[in-house]
Amino acid sequence: MNEDLVTRFGRQVRDDPSRPALIEVSHRDGRAATGTATYGELHDGARAIAGWLRAHAVPGDRVLLLYPSSIDFAKAFWGCLYAGCVPVPAPLPGTFGHHLSLTTGIALDAGPRLVLTDTEHLDGVADWLIQDRLNELALFATDLVDLSRVQAAGPIEVHGSSPAFVQYTSTGTDLAGHSISHAGLARDIEMLDNTLDLAAHGTIGGWLPMHHNLGLVGLLLAPLAVGATSVLMSPTEFLKHPQRWLQLIDTFDIRLTAAPNFAYDHCVRRISAEVASIFDLSRLRTAVNGPEPVSAATLTAFAERFAPSGLNPRALTPAYGPADGARLITVSPPGDRIDGPLVTPADRWALERDTLQPAAGGLDLVSCGPVEGTGLQVFNSATQTELLDGLVGEIWLDGYAPTGDLGVIHGGQLYRTGRVNDRLAIDGRSLYAHDIEQELSQLEPAFADLPGCVCAVDVPREELVVLQEVPARTSNGDLTALATAVRDALRDRYRVRVANVVFLRPGQIHRVAGRVQRTLMRELFRSDALAPVYEVLGRQTRQRFRFTEPLPAPAVPARRRNAAVPAVAAQ
Repeated sequence: MNEDLVTRFGRQVRDDPSRPALIEVSHRDGRAATGTATYGELHDGARAIAGWLRAHAVPGDRVLLLYPSSIDFAKAFWGCLYAGCVPVPAPLPGTFGHHLSLTTGIALDAGPRLVLTDTEHLDGVADWLIQDRLNELALFATDLVDLSRVQAAGPIEVHGSSPAFVQYTSTGTDLAGHSISHAGLARDIEMLDNTLDLAAHGTIGGWLPMHHNLGLVGLLLAPLAVGATSVLMSPTEFLKHPQRWLQLIDTFDIRLTAAPNFAYDHCVRRISAEVASIFDLSRLRTAVNGPEPVSAATLTAFAERFAPSGLNPRALTPAYGPADGARLITVSPPGDRIDGPLVTPADRWALERDTLQPAAGGLDLVSCGPVEGTGLQVFNSATQTELLDGLVGEIWLDGYAPTGDLGVIHGGQLYRTGRVNDRLAIDGRSLYAHDIEQELSQLEPAFADLPGCVCAVDVPREELVVLQEVPARTSNGDLTALATAVRDALRDRYRVRVANVVFLRPGQIHRVAGRVQRTLMRELFRSDALAPVYEVLGRQTRQRFRFTEPLPAPAVPARRRNAAVPAVAAQ
């Protein structure tokens, strides 16, 4: 049986309490500032908070944590575990526009007993609670509480099936809470350690936020369970200045980092070859790319751009995890291939008919790692039967937990092809929204740094809709030419009619952690709630979805009650 997180962390504290556990890096006025906590200091801080929590909550109570990626967050998280409370990490309200409604949805759904934050963000969190009529929730800044008068408390005994924390994911129109058990968390950490040999890396870090599972488990909890040092920086700093991620890797000798595919693409787009040569990435052993779909083009571009930095392409490590963010299921062993990740070119015609047939010059699919021993299978969801290798279907876990992801097993490896909801059924063919969006981003320089979104509407046959942000002050003549270029290029590339092209101002395409919220964008298009700067629509689409009075926009996001996932998290 796997040891739980608290037990493993406690052993690290006893072995060497003076070892650095967590380094937080913040940026003010363009300058980096660091803070460090040892294993002993984190443990003592967690014991003090646990003692304080026992006077304000009971085991099993949920505690909403609203912090940056910081030492204070780590102390509060472990303090909750020690006290038997259930931490619920969430984004700080107001960091980004969509975070306000997301955090409010989490607060309403989770039903926390307390809200914890730090001094720097106390006023902002208090204003949010009042604004969204949540001021009945008790709010405390843990760095303001006088913990010197509190009797410190060690960890209480918990059952493996009891929740360790609650992870929330959003699809844009829906919000789901996933209760991750202590046993499930222990299993996930063990899997990561067995696959990646975390302790051997020594220093692990990155920018992913603590409400993102790969950030919380991959960059904080798992490293501290094995005695490594975690180094964390702000997601906002990465989005504004992606070179600071690479600077973090270089400065702190980070050997393992992790981020979704869009982050690697963001670095290629925003960091010039000249700037890239400044950094030394030769010591980076593992760069996990997941759990979002992995693009072969992005892997190649990233490897080429940062080759002068000493980056070894064998460090690039694709991985797969379900969309609910509960865990990574498959991971390509780092350094497994001399020339980098395994990429299989697939015949496009066959793939559109849900079959993987290797073919030179086909669509490059990236292996996310071997499936043996993972409990992962590919099913026909309609018949609920397992598919033969080479056939595309829905990825299921342990034979009874559908993930909503599409994939195919070939040569013992998993190749993810997309999301069930993002598969576009056009004239009997299966097209994938993210593939078309990738193609769209490369059509015109004007699209390079701005997101696009592809969806389909029923009018009554499925028709493609292309939504694309364009630079401000683009002239009408240029917009008309761009629309024509989009329609012609996608028609020629995919042999499909593109009747609907909509151009939007920057910031109108909704994203969460870089992931386009396609379901939400489709509903906003259908309800005529986008305020485009330019659009050209097919006749049937215009007749059905354009109105004299625009319909109300859908909620962002709608809420539903927690959906615990014992099949994923509690085995």
